[in-house]
Amino acid sequence: MRWTGADEYHLFGKFADDELVGVAGVLVREFLHHTKHAWLYDLVVDEPVRGRGYGAELVNHVEEWASERNCEYLALATPLEKENVHDFYGSLDFEKWGYVIEKKL
Repeated sequence: MRWTGADEYHLFGKFADDELVGVAGVLVREFLHHTKHAWLYDLVVDEPVRGRGYGAELVNHVEEWASERNCEYLALATPLEKENVHDFYGSLDFEKWGYVIEKKL
């Protein structure tokens, strides 16, 4: 994918028994209003194998990868109605500290 190379998007895969069961996509960013951080854009685990810890393993891998690149945070956004997703990230010690606000164009 051409855009992934241009934006330095990194996609990590989790394999179980030689089968791809999940992916995590991340970008490292540094902005005036925020310290250097990794933004987790994508975390997808195949539905039949959810609940087996693969998502947590992917997030842990991304945390280590980001830390090696001197990122101070791993951040992400989730839809308000996805309480199970909030619980998942809460179990991994993520904290809610604000809102992502957007406007469709």
